[in-house]
Amino acid sequence: MNCDVNSVNLRIGYFCNNNCSYCMIDENKKKLLKQDKPIFLTFDKIKLQLNDLIKKKLKSITLTGGEPTIRDDFFEILYFLKQNNFVVELETNGRMFADTTFAKKTINIFPDLYFEISLLSTIPESHDMLTRVSNSWKQTTTGIKNLIKLGVTEFNIIVVITKQNYKDIKNIPQYLKSLGDVKWTIGYTFPMIQGNAKLHSVLIIPKYEQIQKYLFESIKNALNLGINFNLFNMPFCVIEDYIKYSVEFNNNLAHTDLLLYELEDSISTWNKERINSKIKCISCKSCKYFRLCEGVWNRYIKMYGVDELVPIKGKQINTLL
Repeated sequence: MNCDVNSVNLRIGYFCNNNCSYCMIDENKKKLLKQDKPIFLTFDKIKLQLNDLIKKKLKSITLTGGEPTIRDDFFEILYFLKQNNFVVELETNGRMFADTTFAKKTINIFPDLYFEISLLSTIPESHDMLTRVSNSWKQTTTGIKNLIKLGVTEFNIIVVITKQNYKDIKNIPQYLKSLGDVKWTIGYTFPMIQGNAKLHSVLIIPKYEQIQKYLFESIKNALNLGINFNLFNMPFCVIEDYIKYSVEFNNNLAHTDLLLYELEDSISTWNKERINSKIKCISCKSCKYFRLCEGVWNRYIKMYGVDELVPIKGKQINTLL
């Protein structure tokens, strides 16, 4: 399927002040270090890539890492993006914004910056266990509070679902509401089983049947509170009643894709990267959503098999519309 690229994921480095046990890119960083190659882009290289995007008329980007905010030139990068009229979503753990001065300078440079912040639990110890950094929960939540005080009115909160936090995710919608009356969107995300998540897969990766009850409870709480949400990396048989909230489904329906600019001078698309890492089992062929669903991570099947993946009965369809 040919898709229109409508956004770009620009990775500017692998440095991070967290060390998340589920991090999908850690193995990329280790490969570069082993080859004695840099694990971050210079500001000059970033400008070259951004100028290339300007020529391609791609002005919507997600700035990602690692952790972009810990770079010494973070504010210079932000200023360049703002001066060139980019629409920017910052993918961050939010910890640096616990420093009020840092948060103020960020908003002064880029008042309409979008924030995508990872929050893994309402329980500090559970969050810190997954980030493997003490007090990271406190810094992240303080950062969010500071941004709200500075006038930020919209947040995309990423909740990666693991064995350590799945029972608490039902409490996240109410906790977010308690932080402020702003526009919240929760991204419920099943981990990609690569990098640290692959290394620690036995400890990190839950079965779908384990998380389903708690996921649905959290979704119902979000709906009751008027909180938006979307679902990442989950087969349709697991989320049947909520398929329309699947990011993969909506991207495929709209025929849109995400361009990935990586440090290794590679440019690929998210649809290709994602689908190449998934598989459909034989029983999937009898599911009504067979033509729409992308399947399951290859490594998930190797871990847990396919017994819990029950095809949904009905005539096969090509669209939910």
